Amino acid sequence: MHVQHGWERPARARVALGGEPPRRHEEYAIIELEPLPPLQQVQALLEEIVEFLQLQFPMRVVLAFPSPFGIGLFEFQNPVQRACLLDASPIETDFGVLRVCKHDEVGNLRACPYTRENWIMFLDLAL
Repeated sequence: MHVQHGWERPARARVALGGEPPRRHEEYAIIELEPLPPLQQVQALLEEIVEFLQLQFPMRVVLAFPSPFGIGLFEFQNPVQRACLLDASPIETDFGVLRVCKHDEVGNLRACPYTRENWIMFLDLAL
């Protein structure tokens, strides 16, 4: 960081963030279902998918709720379980084909180049 001082000019600092941001929420996955069911059946299908995954694969589903990017967003007990499902995808079931995607690689991914400029003002009152 470099601070610039000038006559009758506020001090300024430029900060550049580098490197990859830390990975978080690696136990989450978006599961898509083909064919896509009607909205009224989504909650019942989520429960069936959770039961299917826990019976057919050695894993535990912590949370599952509807998602606009697939049939649902699923939280697994750990990232290893999600990786096993990613390797097994697509999965044939009685209610359709399940496709497992990483939670940050579906249509809602937004890349950020970290090129924002912010201003911070420090005020010192000496009485």
